[in-house]
Amino acid sequence: MLAALNVLMHLLITVVFPVLVLQKDLFGTGYSFSLWLGPTGAFMLSALVPAGYVLGMQFKNRKVSPVWLLFTLSALINGLSSFWWTDGLTFALKDSSGSLFLATSTAVSLLIKKPLFGFVIREYLSVAGPLDPRVEHFLQNRGHRLIVLSTVILMLKGLTVATLNTLVKFHLVTGPFGTPEFNQGLSLALAFMVPVAYLSTALAYTGIFVLWQWGLRGKLRFPFAPSEWSKAMVQV
Repeated sequence: MLAALNVLMHLLITVVFPVLVLQKDLFGTGYSFSLWLGPTGAFMLSALVPAGYVLGMQFKNRKVSPVWLLFTLSALINGLSSFWWTDGLTFALKDSSGSLFLATSTAVSLLIKKPLFGFVIREYLSVAGPLDPRVEHFLQNRGHRLIVLSTVILMLKGLTVATLNTLVKFHLVTGPFGTPEFNQGLSLALAFMVPVAYLSTALAYTGIFVLWQWGLRGKLRFPFAPSEWSKAMVQV
């Protein structure tokens, strides 16, 4: 129940709130945040509140690790980029910084032969306690190819979302920055791109799960808890 409420809160603050704040006319009332704060103030509010919320959750649940650091840096980049007031193609590219950061970090991790998903899977498995040496042996040997392929999937997901986000916001956010037209276009773009981003994330992790289920020879069992993953790796 608590987990469901946390997910709902996350969606309300990071998705619904920005879309409503950027509206020119809230529910046909004739009022808007732009009317009270000005278009620039409404834009800053729509960007900083979600970024602040994500950062707050990161520090509240902090467990210093490469994964935690990357999520925190991504939230910081999103928050700081809101102070760069621009429009047109520059804005579209800037507003894709989160996905571009994911694509870049995964690509760099592959180049230095420290694939990012290796840190992700180890952090997930550690929820159940210290890693079994047999699990670590699997990850360093037979599981290494699965880790590399999973990292490639995440990189492709980041590139795909960044490309789509840039194209959508370039074509929909056509007004000059600091105008109601800019905010309205951004609101429409967000309403379109947020479901696309969530869908792409779901597809990417579904692909990763299928890949690992194949690599573990179908031994992974519901409810797919960390302990079940560790058990499957030991059995292979």
